[in-house]
Amino acid sequence: KDGLWDDVVRKAAIKPGMYRPKAAEVSVEKSKLGLGEQYAAEYEQQILGATPVEAAAREKSHESVKEVFAKLGAKLDALFNFHAVPKPYKAEATVRAAVSTVSMEEATPTAMADHEALAPEEVYGKRAGTKALAAREELSQEERKALRRRKKRVHARRTAESEERRALLAKEQPGGAAAKRLDSEKVDAALAEAKRKGTVSSGVATGSGGKRG
Repeated sequence: KDGLWDDVVRKAAIKPGMYRPKAAEVSVEKSKLGLGEQYAAEYEQQILGATPVEAAAREKSHESVKEVFAKLGAKLDALFNFHAVPKPYKAEATVRAAVSTVSMEEATPTAMADHEALAPEEVYGKRAGTKALAAREELSQEERKALRRRKKRVHARRTAESEERRALLAKEQPGGAAAKRLDSEKVDAALAEAKRKGTVSSGVATGSGGKRG
């Protein structure tokens, strides 16, 4: 008929949970067995046809048999000269040190003198620093001049000390060889000074060797 736009009348009522999938059964309790133990139990059940309960009972019976046999062995050892029989085997506890697996060996020798363990800076002193280890070509011009002045000061100090020792020796032994050598050196020095000033043009040096000026 024209003008009838009503909805289709439902003929069968649909139940609310008819097309809803069933929820999976999930246990909220923590399993007492590990994953490996569960796989082992399933494997035994498939291959041997034993349930986990039967396997646990069999393991318990094995432990009881081992305990009874250990007691029997101890009594038999007492009957057959106990002091010559070793003690029953007992599993030893393993101690694991809380250190890294790989440890590097010490490179330092067990015995070594103190001076062998010193650094170059400790041997040459902090005053010289690292320049004491450098070659002459590695030094700058100012450093080479300072090194040359230092050597001159050391040479002058040693020369003065040597002359002072000879003067003291000549004073203690006026007629000795040291006094004669000191007198000849004084004469040579005076003659060289006179030649330098031009007061004497030639002369005979009284020092050792009889050199002629």
